Amino acid sequence: VFFLPAFLLTAVWISAGIDYAMTLLRPRGPSLALRRLQAVCFVLVVGGALAQSLAIAVQHYPDLDLSRRWIVHDWGVYVLSEPLPEDTTIVGLLGEATLLRTLQETAGWRPDAEIVAADPDAARRDAIDAAYAAERTVFVTRPAPGLANDYALSAVTGVIHVLGEPETLIRLGAPAFEIPDVPRRVDLSPMPGLHLLGYGVRQHTAHWQSWARLRLWWRAPDGFDLSFKVSARLLDPAGMPVAAGDAEPVSGLYPAPAWRPGEVVADAYEIPLPAGLPAGQYVPLVIVYDPATGAEWGRVLLDPVTLEAVPARPPRRSLEAEVAYTVYARFREIELLGFTPPDPEPAYTGGAELSTMLLWQAGDEPVTGEWRVELLLEGNGRTVTLEEVPVGGAYPVARWQSEQVVRQWLAPTMPPELPAGEYALKLRVTRDGRPVPWGRGWLPLGSDLILGNLRQR
Repeated sequence: VFFLPAFLLTAVWISAGIDYAMTLLRPRGPSLALRRLQAVCFVLVVGGALAQSLAIAVQHYPDLDLSRRWIVHDWGVYVLSEPLPEDTTIVGLLGEATLLRTLQETAGWRPDAEIVAADPDAARRDAIDAAYAAERTVFVTRPAPGLANDYALSAVTGVIHVLGEPETLIRLGAPAFEIPDVPRRVDLSPMPGLHLLGYGVRQHTAHWQSWARLRLWWRAPDGFDLSFKVSARLLDPAGMPVAAGDAEPVSGLYPAPAWRPGEVVADAYEIPLPAGLPAGQYVPLVIVYDPATGAEWGRVLLDPVTLEAVPARPPRRSLEAEVAYTVYARFREIELLGFTPPDPEPAYTGGAELSTMLLWQAGDEPVTGEWRVELLLEGNGRTVTLEEVPVGGAYPVARWQSEQVVRQWLAPTMPPELPAGEYALKLRVTRDGRPVPWGRGWLPLGSDLILGNLRQR
C-alpha cells in the first residue's frame, strides 16, 4: 500500500505520454496517405494501451482475487465453535482478538467468552496469570515466557497456518494424571519411556479447505528428557501417504522435557486434506523423530478411520500448489484440473514405479457410462499401455456428485522389455470403450493428453 502514490504518479505520466502521442498522431495535413498512416498509428497506440492493461489484468487477477480466501474467518469460527467452558478467557495477539470479537458481535459466536489482546510477551504473561488467578478457564494462542514451567498445557486444536502464521488454541491448567474419556483407547509405545494412551480423529471443513484433527494422549511415566517432533500422516488402503502434518507436541508450546512424570498430555495435529480426497477409510500413522536431524525414533500404526470426501474445488492459486501442472482439460462431462507426473529427470529401469496423480472434477450434469483412464508410453515406434483403471479408481464416476473434485493416484511400473530411449507419457480417457477427446472450452485439442516425457535405460 505504501507504493500506491508512486503507482498513481506513474499512471498519470503514462496517461500524459499516451495523450501526447495521440495528439501527434491525429490525422492532419494535405497528404491522404500520411493521414491514413497517422490514423492507423493512432488506433495502434490506443489498442496497445488497452491490450496491455487487459493482459496484465487477465494474467494476475487469479493471484489477486481474495474472494475465496476465507482462512482467517474460518480459523476464528473453528476456535469459537469448540466446546469451551462458560468461564472461558482467550488471550492472544491483537489481530486474533479483533477477529474473535468481530465474530462474537456480528455472528453471535460465543458472546460469553472473554477475549484479551496482548501483543508483548510480558503483557501476555500478565494477562494469563491474572485470568488464571481469577479462576477463569484460560486458553492461549501464543507462547509466553515460562508458560510450560508454571502450567500444564493441553492442545484444543493443532496448528493451522493462516496467511503464513501458525495459529492454535491451547488450554492452561493443572497437570492431569488420570486417563480421560478418549475416543479410542490404545496402549502403544513408539519408543521406550513414551506411551500413547489413546487417540481420536475429527474431520472439519471450511469453504474449500478441510483438515483431519488427530488428537493424541501421551504419558511419560518417568518423565522424558528428549525433545521430539511428530509426523502425523494418513495412509490410503494401499499404504500410500495421502496427507501429513508435522509439529512438536502441543503445537510446540509444551515440549516433552517440560512434562511432569506420569502426566497425561493431550496433543493435537491438524492434517490438511488435499482437494479431491475420496471418501473412505484411512490409516493414521504417527512417527516420532529427532527435530534436529530428522532421524526416526519410532512409529505406531493406528486403526483405520472413516473420512468424508473433500469435494470443493480450490482457487487457482491454491490448486497450483496441489498439483505439478494445471491443465483444465475437459473430457465432455468431466474435467482434468491438473496432474503430477513421474519425475522426468531420472532414467528409469524396468519395474520402476511411475507414480502419477490426477485431479478430476465432475460437471453439473450426472456422469453416466463406464469411464476408464489409460496411461500410455509412446516412443521408439511403439505404444505400450501401462495401466487401465476406472476414472476415479476406487471412487468411480458413478459415485461422483455434481461438480465434485476427485483425486486419483496411479502407480504403474516401467515395462522391463522396453528398449532404452525417450518416451512420451500419455493419458487417454474412454467411455464405454470409446476414446473421449479432450479440449478447453469449445476448442478440441486431441484424444490423448501428454503428461510428460520419461527415459528408459
